[in-house]
Amino acid sequence: MRWRIKKEAMEMERFSLEFQSEKVRPVFRLGESRVVQLSLGKGGLLDNHKTTHTLMFLTVNGQVRFTAGDEEQILGAGDGVIVEPLREHRVEALEDTVALLTLIPAPAQDPSAADDASLAQPPVCAYTNPALLEQIDPALRPFVEDHMDLCRELERAKDPFDRAAVQRILDAIGEELERHFVYEEEILFPRLTRHLGGPDVGPVPKLLKEHRMVRDLHRASVEVLSAWDEPAPSQGRDDIERIFMNKLRELTALLWNHIEKEDNHLFTMASRILTPEEKAAVVAEMEQRERQR
Repeated sequence: MRWRIKKEAMEMERFSLEFQSEKVRPVFRLGESRVVQLSLGKGGLLDNHKTTHTLMFLTVNGQVRFTAGDEEQILGAGDGVIVEPLREHRVEALEDTVALLTLIPAPAQDPSAADDASLAQPPVCAYTNPALLEQIDPALRPFVEDHMDLCRELERAKDPFDRAAVQRILDAIGEELERHFVYEEEILFPRLTRHLGGPDVGPVPKLLKEHRMVRDLHRASVEVLSAWDEPAPSQGRDDIERIFMNKLRELTALLWNHIEKEDNHLFTMASRILTPEEKAAVVAEMEQRERQR
């Protein structure tokens, strides 16, 4: 049974764990915790990946080879394993298999310790769950691959302050703004909104608002870093580092959240509703712009 939370009551809703055509199917989500059904045909593979959540993997039926690091387990119906966050793992189906994945976030940190904490950890997106790529049409995968490249840089956004490292992160985000954001805004979004009832309907207006917020935060971060580079900053370098790292935390958290929305919802939706001709036009226009860069 699945529990669905309502404002005044908790309602039971029955669901099925029969083998599904899609490999990964969301079952339930509450806050940052989620339950996902995995359906793998014999020989199917969920290749090496990791998540920032604690993972409980339970085989409902079938049999898999589950590998985490140097450890390997053969799991049959009723068998399960628990994997700690950020541990790379893979799943290979030895026969048609249905499994249930429960993803549990780390406990919330004490706000008083925020200044000593690392920057925001990645959510579930194609970078942490490559299986998402299989739900996205090949014509749109370059957008997601851009995200994965950026995520590799964002993972480096951790204390303590390192001038060269943070510059690389800002440069990578700047590339995202000048190229990826523009391609979405000028090539993908206009075609998508034709199917959604106009530019003010659906997820596009919210995503455009987040684009503006990311641009503003990136600009502010660059300005603060420029102050750090001044020969005699009016503020002490320690103060500037602290202000900059706070800005970078806010910027990277916003980007992680934005990437999760697009990887899990926007590109899967676009894969379903854009026509083959529209997808081909998206590919052709992006390739043309790449040649002109």
